[in-house]
Amino acid sequence: MRSAIFLLFLLFGSAPAAAEFLDCSKPEMVKIVKERLPNFKCAQIQKNAPAGLPVRYIWDASDKTFAPNLPPVYQTIQIANDTVAKAEAVWSAAATLQMHEVTFVLGSTNTPIEFHGKHFKGLTMSPRNSNGNQDCIVLLDLNQVWLTSAGIDRPRDLAFVIAHEFAHCVQRWNYPYAFASKNKDWWLEGLATTLGQVVVPDAAEPHEVEQAFVGKIGTVPFTQLSYENGLLFQWMWNKKPASVFEFMVGLNEGVGLPIDAQAAEFVSTAGGAQGMSDFARKLVDNGIPNGAGWRPGPLKPGLPITISEAGSSALPGAPYTVQLRPVIFKSGRFAATLEAPSANVGRGVKMAAKTTWANDFPLSVGSDDCDQVDRSQVVVMKTDKSATASIEVERKSKCKQIGLISNTSAGTCPVGTWDVDNNARAALLSNWLGRDGKVTSASGTMRFNFRPDGTSTIDATDFAADIAGAAEHGMPPLNVHVAVTGSDGGKFTASAGLLSYKNGGGTLKVNILVKVAGMSFPAPSTEPFNDGQWKYECEGDVLQLTYVGPIAVPPSHVPKFTLLRATHW
Repeated sequence: MRSAIFLLFLLFGSAPAAAEFLDCSKPEMVKIVKERLPNFKCAQIQKNAPAGLPVRYIWDASDKTFAPNLPPVYQTIQIANDTVAKAEAVWSAAATLQMHEVTFVLGSTNTPIEFHGKHFKGLTMSPRNSNGNQDCIVLLDLNQVWLTSAGIDRPRDLAFVIAHEFAHCVQRWNYPYAFASKNKDWWLEGLATTLGQVVVPDAAEPHEVEQAFVGKIGTVPFTQLSYENGLLFQWMWNKKPASVFEFMVGLNEGVGLPIDAQAAEFVSTAGGAQGMSDFARKLVDNGIPNGAGWRPGPLKPGLPITISEAGSSALPGAPYTVQLRPVIFKSGRFAATLEAPSANVGRGVKMAAKTTWANDFPLSVGSDDCDQVDRSQVVVMKTDKSATASIEVERKSKCKQIGLISNTSAGTCPVGTWDVDNNARAALLSNWLGRDGKVTSASGTMRFNFRPDGTSTIDATDFAADIAGAAEHGMPPLNVHVAVTGSDGGKFTASAGLLSYKNGGGTLKVNILVKVAGMSFPAPSTEPFNDGQWKYECEGDVLQLTYVGPIAVPPSHVPKFTLLRATHW
């Protein structure tokens, strides 16, 4: 929940006594509410909620804005009834919990109370000498809930506030020794945010603080955060709902645990360094959704590390932060190792060409081509103050300037200047579009120039065509205009029927305009010739290029070029 929600737990007493509702007859309740609402006049408006829920409602009779017969009051009561019932069901499905009575006080502040720089909407408190730590009061500021929140979000955000505050009651009832610990806000508020969110997943209230987690966790340890840790505990809940309660059970086994011991308990419950590896990787991949599918933005990387020589690159960062660094290998091939003690460092390596994470780099990284780089991401999350992490690199080979063609010379295919065969355009463009069509007009030229030194250019001059498609599946026919313009430079190697092309950049683009039912829809422009491999076949002055990879293409739509020789070299 927002940092504006205030929590006050005063723990006194020993063995629990028989539970009783706090009401207007209890001076200790009136006294503690007056600390927040100085003009508070206690008036009981509902003794018990429907369906036997252990809740009752008190109204501040001094409130001139909200009266019990007005919609904000009775709507608040209905939302609280529904939220408490759902919370008990959702949380009790994950753990065996003690549930006791809670008193809701409905009032409003003339001067909003601030906590952490924001106005509170709800706070949980208990009077001194309380009933064996079972008494729990939730004060809801109706002014902040109903007059300052966006209208469409009021009911669900109020439900989230209630669930968050009720979670504090449940924490207090079930884990009293944990509350004797200092520096507990990081888990107390973070967990209440998660527990509120699993009850009211479509509430927007926690989004701001969970987005803030992503922005802070690179430099601020999670033990120094508070409500923001809702995202951390949401990850834990997504893996195993019971684990968030098991964590609090572990905290409750000691009295006054220092913050490092609290953090160690979290790491242990979460699965150690392996669990932290999973968390860090999912954070980078934006893979921690709440129950409604909402996700914060992805973690922003730190400064890139460029490796061109053997050596060691440290990965600094405080414990309980998440460090994401792009790593670039250039000027040769290397053997690289992510050195990090597996017992106390969460870790992950993802190469640019991969979609999955690994614990370390592949056996060989880098490239034999001096113009090529090998990109990767490295994420580490240290789980104690002694943990270290670094990238250790040994050179395997130096790079070379690649470009000369093996066993080819001037006048030898595929060296030469080639024009696209106009008669083959329909097949070419149909393959690009992924559908059959009839070319109704064509114009311009596209020329490929493969030189003996391994350099190449591709030039398109007003190379365009119109394709009329047939009606399919009850849909009207599509008419497509395709235009290729611009020029690209690059390098290539060719040997044994396989041509490897490396795009050097340029202006060559494919622009597509789709016309259907009298309307036109432009498609995004694309680069037609990215790095790839082509099978080549030469017969006289005809060169046939057929795309091989690396992108998988259905066999019926594999790009093919029929080229006619324009000149020899």
